[in-house]
Amino acid sequence: MLRRRSVLAGSGMFLLGPGLLSGCASVLSPSRSVGAEATDLAQLNRITWGVDSASVREWNRLSRRDYLAAQLHPSAPARLPSTVQAQIEALTLKQKSMPTWVVEMEQRRRDAAAISADEVKKRAQQLYQQGMNRLARDAATQMLLRVLYSPNQLQEQLTWFWFNHFNVHQY
Repeated sequence: MLRRRSVLAGSGMFLLGPGLLSGCASVLSPSRSVGAEATDLAQLNRITWGVDSASVREWNRLSRRDYLAAQLHPSAPARLPSTVQAQIEALTLKQKSMPTWVVEMEQRRRDAAAISADEVKKRAQQLYQQGMNRLARDAATQMLLRVLYSPNQLQEQLTWFWFNHFNVHQY
């Protein structure tokens, strides 16, 4: 399976779109016209994190309605490759539940703020910030791995959209 190249392209994703589309056009059924192929690939690219051979096969196998329904209402949670799932499970972020992390990190912040000695307080605040940065990196790593390897691409797109919509900047 090709990797989802548009994710790796970062902010240049829209500039690379035509190049990615032309590279995948040969995968489509020969019975379709060139205009239909380009339109299909553009639509598929829009609802995924980039066109790959597996998504094109599935797009061609199902009707558009069925493809979208399967993406919006997957029958089971996304099965990631075992090595990817193991990498996600090894992240510090996954060692505790989110409510536990929130309580623990808030307590660390309060403890650091309560220290009166300047040097000790500064060091405690640095350790707190390093912990927060680690959790943020872990969350970004988890998101990127899911974007690259999840078969439920539209679900990943929507998750990212709403996370980005309601989230505040890390810093």
